[in-house]
Amino acid sequence: MDVDVCCSSGNQEKGGDMSTCGKMISSGKRRIIIDAKEPSLVPDLIDTLREEFKDVPVFVYDTAEEFASTALTSDMFSKAGWRIIVLWDMVEDGMVALEPLLGSSSDDALLFVQRKSIPKGRVFTRLKAVCESLTLEPFDDRACEFYVASILKKRGCDFAADVPSVVVERIGHDLPALKAESKKLSLLSKRVDKDVVERTVRGRVNVHVFNFADAILRKRWVQSCSMAASAKEGDLIGLLHIIQAQCQKLYKASTLKEQGMALDDVATMLDVSPYVAKTKIMPLAAQMGRQRVLKMLDTVHSSDVFARTSRLPKRVLMESIVLKLLKV
Repeated sequence: MDVDVCCSSGNQEKGGDMSTCGKMISSGKRRIIIDAKEPSLVPDLIDTLREEFKDVPVFVYDTAEEFASTALTSDMFSKAGWRIIVLWDMVEDGMVALEPLLGSSSDDALLFVQRKSIPKGRVFTRLKAVCESLTLEPFDDRACEFYVASILKKRGCDFAADVPSVVVERIGHDLPALKAESKKLSLLSKRVDKDVVERTVRGRVNVHVFNFADAILRKRWVQSCSMAASAKEGDLIGLLHIIQAQCQKLYKASTLKEQGMALDDVATMLDVSPYVAKTKIMPLAAQMGRQRVLKMLDTVHSSDVFARTSRLPKRVLMESIVLKLLKV
């Protein structure tokens, strides 16, 4: 990526041949604590490292035990002779499992992602002493605009100069949402301008709508109908967009799993933690099946068109579309 997501001290370096994290690893700094003040940047960091070190295997683990076990086991089959091993979420309960790594001298790059503060215990204090520190800071407006622009450029999208700022104005600093909307824009038009953004990019959606979409996908009739009766009438378009995005993710997860991809790699491709992939996405993908996912996508598309053209009262429209989706 053009955006350097591995920035310390709150500075987002823009451009350059290699990310800050990549430069640290290349210079021999192979023990790094990633202070993820902006956790949604972690998947970008991992993707960036995969691109920068194409011959180096990258492993992502959800627990300290799995992470430590891999780090303490040599890999004779790595072309580069070393690996990048990432602990997705370093927590206090995992400190004991990490202690054996304090004396490790392997060439592997060990990345400890810290999402929340950890009490200054003995192991954590020693770990900080032997590790470099890198901070993923939340982006301000300017950095968010650059983030959007970098995604559009990477996907070969031609866009007007004011597009990134318009997208950020509508979405805010929600980086996963900015990424999703930028990818969608790159597929919609050869030339993206302000008018295209205003017609296609949804505004900020609250947590209630995400729960609403989940209830529909899981065919929870009572909950879905109750939420349809109480939801804001203006939530309908946002609801359809969320269901569409979720179905695309479910289909992708199912396809990658069928191709034999490991769960950790599937999680990385979906920009979620292995825990979320294992406990939420994969079970729902299996429950729905790919045929129902595809039917849901078709129904969402037709419902989106109907919602924009229908003259039905908005409340009636909301409830009728929800019933239609539940019957898929």
